[in-house]
Amino acid sequence: MLHGPATSVADQVRFPTSQSSHRRSPVNARPVAVVIEDEADIRELISLILTQAGYEVHCAATGNEGVAAVRTYQPSVITADVGLPDIDGLEVTWQIRQFSNAFIVLLTARSEAIDMLRGQESGADDYLTKPFRPQELLDRIAVAKHRKP
Repeated sequence: MLHGPATSVADQVRFPTSQSSHRRSPVNARPVAVVIEDEADIRELISLILTQAGYEVHCAATGNEGVAAVRTYQPSVITADVGLPDIDGLEVTWQIRQFSNAFIVLLTARSEAIDMLRGQESGADDYLTKPFRPQELLDRIAVAKHRKP
């Protein structure tokens, strides 16, 4: 839990620093993830979890920004909130599926079976209900490492 108004997740956790400013070769590159989440605290937390798990993370606060980020960074893993301010996460997932086979985990406060079914129908690989434990997210995306492209 965060404490105090000026405290953020990033203030409480040290991020690894790069030893070199040079771009890494594709052989040594970290896997890429895109986090699509409109709530800044949750976006920062997911980014931190994935960064600490070894991912190069790019974030977007809206569905349209998220689709653009996926086109730009071509991630292997995507997390997307269902309740985004412009287009919902189901539409984002459907749009991404038109050009990417990345592993997509939808994140939402909705826990009804019909919501999970709609997530799968949109093309999501998994569905995680908020709040969630960091390890729960990591366990879900670990499946992506074993998938064939």
